[in-house]
Amino acid sequence: MHNKNKSVRCGRRESGAAAIEFAFVFPLLLTLVYCVIVYGYLFVVLQSIEFAAHRGIEAAVAVDPASTDAATQRQQQAILAVNCSLQWLTGSCSSTIASGGRVVPQYSLCSGTGTTSCPSGYGLVTVTYKLNNGGSWLFPKLVDLPMVGTIPPMPETMVATAIAKLEP
Repeated sequence: MHNKNKSVRCGRRESGAAAIEFAFVFPLLLTLVYCVIVYGYLFVVLQSIEFAAHRGIEAAVAVDPASTDAATQRQQQAILAVNCSLQWLTGSCSSTIASGGRVVPQYSLCSGTGTTSCPSGYGLVTVTYKLNNGGSWLFPKLVDLPMVGTIPPMPETMVATAIAKLEP
């Protein structure tokens, strides 16, 4: 009977050790899961603004180049397409840019500088998504460690561009 009580005591000691191990591992596991969720959301936003930039340039290319105000129409259609594609982020679908908004679509005609990023005769749509205060309004930071920084680290802005040749 003495051996039976001894085995019960050993089991209780091990359950305490498991609790201590869990106490060390759980915060790391929770941090990892939180970071996966945050970066999953950021990946979805990045893919969405890239899609919106492509939709914006498609809308700009679809404008009839023979119209008298083709440049203005291209700009309006590009911004409208971007805003409608990102309606889940902005809450609106309009051809105007909200001042101070988190999503800033822009359309411009390339200046002809000859750079490989935007040669003459091309249209450029840029979509900027601003994460004000490092996104702390959306996902709070867990900790700010010296020599490591904020966990999870968040970008201030994300930018997507699309370029297409315009018919004269």
